[in-house]
Amino acid sequence: MELVELHLPSLSNLPPHYHTTKDLPPHLMNTLKVAFDAANKSLPSWSSLDVDDSIASDPVHDSNLKIARKAVNYVAIGSVLRAVTTADFTWKYSRSLRGAGLSFMVEAMFGWTFGYEIASNWL
Repeated sequence: MELVELHLPSLSNLPPHYHTTKDLPPHLMNTLKVAFDAANKSLPSWSSLDVDDSIASDPVHDSNLKIARKAVNYVAIGSVLRAVTTADFTWKYSRSLRGAGLSFMVEAMFGWTFGYEIASNWL
């Protein structure tokens, strides 16, 4: 693992010796978060190939990371299928937009959990 220095932008109300959470006064915590967010926007985004290269170069966690990527697909598919079908039935039989919206959100969570269990036990 290699540490990378993150250069924070200079802000008038955040002196350089407060560019860390060590000994940071509580009232400056939000200012430090703003500086981190600004620095994060300048970082390059990772493509799927970058992630694959990173997984391939990790000899310890290689197989676990590959399984985790497959598991995300199961979880997302389970969440979407459960949410859409349940919201469809709710709308069909109640014609309540609020009920359909609530069932969509709740069933998305149940579908996420169901997909997670499938991924945990079968992968």
